[in-house]
Amino acid sequence: MKLSVKILIVCFVLSISCSYVFIPNSIKISKKVLVKSSNETIFRFLQNPDFRKKWWPGKENSTARSSSENIYKNTRFDIGKGYLDFLPIKVISDSVELTTNISLASINNDSTEIHWEASFKASLNPIKRVLQYRNATTLHSNFGDILHVFKNFIEDDKKVYGLAIQFSKVTNPVLLTTKFSSHSYPTTNLIYNSIDRLKASIKNKGVVQIDSPMLNIFKNGTNEFEIQTAIPVNKSFEVAGNQAIKRMVLGRILVTEVMGGQAKVETAFIELENYLKDKHLLSPAIPYQLLITNRTAIRDSNNWITRIYYPIY
Repeated sequence: MKLSVKILIVCFVLSISCSYVFIPNSIKISKKVLVKSSNETIFRFLQNPDFRKKWWPGKENSTARSSSENIYKNTRFDIGKGYLDFLPIKVISDSVELTTNISLASINNDSTEIHWEASFKASLNPIKRVLQYRNATTLHSNFGDILHVFKNFIEDDKKVYGLAIQFSKVTNPVLLTTKFSSHSYPTTNLIYNSIDRLKASIKNKGVVQIDSPMLNIFKNGTNEFEIQTAIPVNKSFEVAGNQAIKRMVLGRILVTEVMGGQAKVETAFIELENYLKDKHLLSPAIPYQLLITNRTAIRDSNNWITRIYYPIY
């Protein structure tokens, strides 16, 4: 036998031996990332297919077979239902079909460790064994890519909540307020009639209005709308009738601003409530709108600017 043939045989035997020595019997894939967000927020954006569209890497693929499935680099990721700290994901490609798991572990109050892992038994066939290892290496890289994109998204509050949310402090604590109720959602004219009466009282007393009018609308248990309007003023004064002077606590407050009509405002309130829950914040008082735009002067609601305030501890 020629020397070259012997060398080839030895190399072949060594390569087979290496597949057993260097590739373990149980092949494990594991990727971890620390994310500055809560379990609840992370789970919501991992599990819900509508929210997943906002961050999943790559373009939306029409070949996905269901709403639970996303595709990345020709590999299908079928996301199961799971629960708050656990999410099963089936991974399917031409060369692999594997059940993987994502687990979430809270770190302090504002961070979560995401651990994406899988394991499977290596084949006794050396060629299949090597191919399995190569596939596992590719999946490990894909896990890292997906988690990296998700981390960049979930740590950006504007992307998560669709709002630029800021922490501030109450600076105008003295308010002239009034309340009324309505069987239907209050019209713009009804709201501004109330505001105009407050402005008349301010003018009669020689007091100074120091910010835009405030509005809170609440639907009570009898399906009536309770409306409170207010105007920040520079000092207290005597009032009569259904008007009152109230003082806000000089505490912390969340602030955001939206442009658009009532639907935009209601969506912003929902997202602020999600923000409070996700960040484990409590509110000591009712939130309110600051009507930056005079809605009686500008009738097109698409051009209304509303600043929303949400008191917090």
